[in-house]
Amino acid sequence: RLLQEIAQDSKTDLRLHSSAVMAPLEASESYLAGLFEGHQLLHHSHKETDQFSSPCGIRFLPTQFARIVGGQTSKPGEIPWIAYLESMGQTLCGATILSERWVITAAHCMMSPSNFFRVVAGQVDTQIPTPYTQFSIPLFAARAPGFNGGFSSDIALVRLATPFRWSNYVQPICLPYTPLDGGRGLVRPFKKGFRSKTFNNTTKRKIISKEFSNASNTILSKQDEELLDIDDDLTEDFPSATKGIIAGWGWLDEQGTVKTTVLQQLEIPVIGPDECREWYKSGGYPAEISDNLICAGIPEGGKDACLGDSGGPLVLEKHGRFELAGVIAGGQGCARPGLPGVYVNIEKFLPWIRSMIRF
Repeated sequence: RLLQEIAQDSKTDLRLHSSAVMAPLEASESYLAGLFEGHQLLHHSHKETDQFSSPCGIRFLPTQFARIVGGQTSKPGEIPWIAYLESMGQTLCGATILSERWVITAAHCMMSPSNFFRVVAGQVDTQIPTPYTQFSIPLFAARAPGFNGGFSSDIALVRLATPFRWSNYVQPICLPYTPLDGGRGLVRPFKKGFRSKTFNNTTKRKIISKEFSNASNTILSKQDEELLDIDDDLTEDFPSATKGIIAGWGWLDEQGTVKTTVLQQLEIPVIGPDECREWYKSGGYPAEISDNLICAGIPEGGKDACLGDSGGPLVLEKHGRFELAGVIAGGQGCARPGLPGVYVNIEKFLPWIRSMIRF
């Protein structure tokens, strides 16, 4: 079992949920140059079009939620947007497929320059390749601006050297506010903010750009509004009924006595940052849960992500499609009562994600 170091995020002693051996954090450019020597390095100013050729957020097999800690074994096709990073037969972290050539994972999974890895999709058992299994290697990667080894910006984008091919077992996830746009998953150039306006005696809500002052505002169709469920806001505390789905190949207990090779999934209540701070404070851990984070867990514990699950997805179902809400980062132990798991809030990083991959 690989050792797991503690990430100090301000005053916290929360642990990252990665199986990778951690190396000292280096400057992003030099780190990436070492990890991907001989390949093109993606600069933050670089923009590239990467088209979808498939709808997003669709799974072709139904699932029933009964370990991840407290979850159940997945079947092929149930979580088709999940992938994992593998190095020399060791599963390091989870990842989520955004498009044919892009996956998103946790930035702390990118901290060891010695780890050459490949990205594996369409496989539920890491020891048993199937006809659905697909592999790719990273061409380059970028960690989110502001990442310093803690949770608040703990995401990274990985560009693949060869594209994934869509099938019932390999599919992209939707990003927040992704409409049904001709069968393509496109991130619109705006952040949420609403204003009513009357068109032909019909009042529709108008999305107002905040991050992109020169972006054209977009009037949503009724179908778009239903899919987006635009009254939701991940920056606010979640209603108690909001449940997400997490998945991964990590440890099944905090002690690390059992590690699965088969993908596990779990349905779990999602908690906003304000409520999460209260949970940790009540549990005796005054953790600095920033507004870049969301949490997921139950008061009695017993359900959570754990070591090895970092980088994997927290998704929400909206009108039959699944949307990426968070990336697994860590927590205080695994599945402890009153100490929920911590996830990076994808909504907070949409402008950066879009500027990097531009779709």
